[in-house]
Order: sequence, then C-alpha cells, then structure tokens
Amino acid sequence: MTSQHGYRGLVAEAYDLHPPPYDDHAFYRERIEAADGPALEIGSGTGRLLIPYLQASLHVEGVEPSDEMLAICHEKAAAADVVATVHQQYAQELNLPGRYATIYIPVSSFQLIDSLEDARTALVRFHQHLAPGGQLLISLFIPQEELDSNNEWRLGRRLPREDGSIILISHATRVHHDRQVFRTTSKYELFDREGLLQRTELHSSSLRWYERAQFHTMLEVAGYREIASTGEVAGGTGPDRLMMFRAVR
Repeated sequence: MTSQHGYRGLVAEAYDLHPPPYDDHAFYRERIEAADGPALEIGSGTGRLLIPYLQASLHVEGVEPSDEMLAICHEKAAAADVVATVHQQYAQELNLPGRYATIYIPVSSFQLIDSLEDARTALVRFHQHLAPGGQLLISLFIPQEELDSNNEWRLGRRLPREDGSIILISHATRVHHDRQVFRTTSKYELFDREGLLQRTELHSSSLRWYERAQFHTMLEVAGYREIASTGEVAGGTGPDRLMMFRAVR
C-alpha cells in the first residue's frame, strides 16, 4: 500500500516469515464477526489474516498492490483450499463496487503512505467504501526506537527458511522530524546452511507517523464519527507507542 514497489524477492518472502510481535488474529476476527457484514483488509500482503478468516467462512476480501505478495497469497489460498478475492490497488486509489461493514488495516500498514495528501485521500476512499454504520479499524505506532537511532545501521531479524538457509536483515533509518516521516534502507542477505552468502538485496521504504490527536482530526475531516483510540493492539495492552483507532461512517 505504498507508492514504492518494494515488496519483491527476499523482501516479500521475509514478510511472510516474520509475523508481527503481537497476535492480532482474534482481535480483528471478533470485530468483523460483531459487525455482521463483509470486510475488506487493506494491505493484505501474503494472506496472514485473510486466509485463516476465509477458512473460518468469514466474508473478507483483500487489497494489495504488490504482484509478488499477491502471488504468494494465492498460492497459500490454494494450499488452504479457499479462494481469496484480492484487489490489486493502492489504498489512496481504492475503487471497488462493494460496500463493507468493516475495513481494517493491520500492522500499521497505513503508515506506508508517506504522502500526507495521499493519506487523507485514502481515509476518504475508505469512508466511501463503508456501508452506513460501518467501522474502520487502523493500527498505528510511533517509531520511538527508530527516532532515537537516527541513521545508525542496526541488525534487525534473523529468519530461518525451511531448507535450513537464513535471511539476515539489517537496516538504517533517516528521520525527517519536520515531515513526520522516516526513510529506512534495509539490507536482506541470504546465507545457505553452510553460512555462505548467496544473495543480497537492498530495500528502501518510507513511513509516516502520527500523533494521536492529529490522526483523530484527520478522521473527523474525512467524515467519520464515533472516533475512539486506545493504547491497545490485538486485544492486549502494548507499548505506549502502539495505538488502535476505530471510527464509524
């Protein structure tokens, strides 16, 4: 859901190997079921949430711009014996015929829209695609660790693959405080089971962060009501930098 076509190769594979540090599966499922209507997941990626929901017979569709992420999602859906309806669109260009009881954006994916104008447009597009009384759920975070380590290379994650090889991720972040955007350069290194480097890929991405009151105002301007936010993500209390917003059309 970003204007950067970066979710390819090792980046797309590593995304599937590294789930978020909290279990949000039950959190969104409970709210989708309570809304009693079709749901739309923005930034559905490789189907981490979408496919289990389809297996549970929930009426959920997805939106994902990356062709490689889409390919992985459809492969996983076929293996799970479900049919995944995933629209290849960007959030700020959302244009679908249906209306939804729930639109949700997990793992802070909304923040990949680094243009403030595009972010505002996306919120309006979501509003247009909600049925009357429908709910929007967005998780956001303030990247305190990145803000405190501006432009320093740090080792990120070590992800094992099924064949015994390893993907090693390191990254450096450059913070633009005036724009509330940080740009991250990530290095993905593939090592075989003997520890020999086989491939290196570089990936750049930008992420915008929001203060709580700021995002509340953006939702109001986009036409939402009953706006609420908490410091809870995935049904449990997380660090203060994590926020969950719920708004109603």
